[in-house]
Amino acid sequence: MFGTDGKALSGKAGYAKVISRYDARNALVEQAYFGTDGEPVLDEDGYARVTYVRDNHGQVIETAFFGTNGQPIQQKHGYARIIARYDDYGAFVEEMYFGVNGEPVSTDGRFARVSVMTDKLGRQVEWAYFGVRGEPAIGPEDRPFHRARRIPDERDNELELATFGTDGEPLEVMDATSGRRCAKLVRHFDATNKEIDSECFDAAGNLTSKKNQ
Repeated sequence: MFGTDGKALSGKAGYAKVISRYDARNALVEQAYFGTDGEPVLDEDGYARVTYVRDNHGQVIETAFFGTNGQPIQQKHGYARIIARYDDYGAFVEEMYFGVNGEPVSTDGRFARVSVMTDKLGRQVEWAYFGVRGEPAIGPEDRPFHRARRIPDERDNELELATFGTDGEPLEVMDATSGRRCAKLVRHFDATNKEIDSECFDAAGNLTSKKNQ
């Protein structure tokens, strides 16, 4: 980006120029940020360069962050490297976070690893979060539970979502769609995939509300 005088300007994100590199399949493998004088600078997330390693299917299996000196850096969310795993069918199954020395670290102080289970159709049906020592942990702000189990129908409509805490017991969390706190949310759909109604259950298994759409 440039000013009216033709000189480079730094934007709100803190850099004036971005250089991207792509592989033979035109997939992004590196992005680096520079200031007005051409020197490496940190972007708004706290790193000067990010690299991506992709598998044979083009899926990112490693993401690494570097500082202005070219060395690994823990960006603002607390990690320097992300490792992702996929199963033989290309379904995402795990993501792990590491520090500059390769040690497990927590992202935003919450969890160091997330694992995902899929059904035979490759649909995600369970998520679980773990800490740096493998202990149960709570997920990100939009998923404030240790484990969740999802039951989809044949059209992948979510018929049931149950959430659990680090003690393995049902945990009530806020459902962003309905604004209710539920440990289990059951939904019903019509033939056109439109939601008909939903039922909210508390941690004790009691029906607390039913909402018609």
